[in-house]
Amino acid sequence: MFRERRSTLTPQQRFEDNVMAFDYKKELQGDRMFVINDIFKDDEVDSAPFENEAGLQWTLYFFTTIYFLCRVHKMSKKDPIENPDLTFQIAYYFFDTTFLVVLFLSFGRQAKMMMDVLDDLQMNNHQYYRRYRNAKKTGRISAAICVGCLGTLVLQICETLLDEGWSWTAFWTYWEDDAAWAFGAPAITDICPTCFGVLALTGSLLEKMLNAFSDVMFTMTVLMWYNLVSSFLDDMMRTTNNPEDEDFHPTVVLDHYKWIKYITGKINGAMALINGAFIAGNLPFYATNVFEVANGDANIFMRMRYSFYCSYWFPSLMIAAAANAKFQHIKSWICKEENYSLIPDLRLRVFLHEIAYQTVGIGSFGIITVTWNTVGSIVSLIVSYALMKSQLNSIKPEDAAGALNDTSIAGAANFTALFDLGLR
Repeated sequence: MFRERRSTLTPQQRFEDNVMAFDYKKELQGDRMFVINDIFKDDEVDSAPFENEAGLQWTLYFFTTIYFLCRVHKMSKKDPIENPDLTFQIAYYFFDTTFLVVLFLSFGRQAKMMMDVLDDLQMNNHQYYRRYRNAKKTGRISAAICVGCLGTLVLQICETLLDEGWSWTAFWTYWEDDAAWAFGAPAITDICPTCFGVLALTGSLLEKMLNAFSDVMFTMTVLMWYNLVSSFLDDMMRTTNNPEDEDFHPTVVLDHYKWIKYITGKINGAMALINGAFIAGNLPFYATNVFEVANGDANIFMRMRYSFYCSYWFPSLMIAAAANAKFQHIKSWICKEENYSLIPDLRLRVFLHEIAYQTVGIGSFGIITVTWNTVGSIVSLIVSYALMKSQLNSIKPEDAAGALNDTSIAGAANFTALFDLGLR
């Protein structure tokens, strides 16, 4: 009389339901995967300080954004033959301005999402994942990058002073002229040239500071995820030769795989904008300036600044790619015959369906995921366009008048055509 009703779902529908539930979201919203220990749970974090930006900050950012948009507009009117890296300059100013405006406007929401990620990690009291936040190396590297990024602001000021002969008068004149050129409205800028000079200097330093902030956040995210994956994989590989160890039974490893995948998705959801700014915004910058590091005739402070940027930008990408490779190793271990044969058939089918369509790693909005292939493509693009810029610079005239002969004009036109073709 009280017999259980048979399910009306077909096997295919049940399989699809399991695929949809593979991200582990529903299970994590209920009972945690591992034992919860309140000792490791932080107190409630008030996100109000992140969401209540002061009016002064809004005003400052509004005017500096206008300043950079005016610079982009002015740059677009230059002759690409006279300025070979013009397109790249426009690109990285555009990316910097756009990404940083959006980041500033949504910083409160981004901070709250990242707090949720940290809460999930801290609530998870499993021995394999506690090392992600106990790694002293991560703290030291992050602190060094933060201090170095603040130091680049000093290098920027010293760079301008060196170009202007270490004269404070010439220094302020440079920024006043820069603001007058960017806004292109002498009737306005001549009213108070010092005010617009301060705005131009502040905008330049603020742009570098916020870029450094996004770079530091990306690097810290990469290091945290690398420690997360690496700590579990190292323990798993140490006991690979012990098939009786239930801690690393294939079914248990699959559970860990699902949990790491879930946390990676939450990290990318919280950091997608910063990840995109780090990759897309810096790509044209390095394509334009990477060879300046080895240019002996360039400003020494500029070379120091670019060298510092390179010292963490390229390693951060490589660490993210290495973490992806470690995660792939976990997947490959599950796919071995002696391991997957111990997994129930339905769970195995769901797992195989999932890995066929998705690469798990640090990424941005699902558009890009950092793997070794991605790093190789980024480096090859940067080197190719940097070499092209060097060739374009080599055909520029040496005389002060700046007159180009017919041969150099034809050569410049050919290189410019190739340049535009490469961008498409």
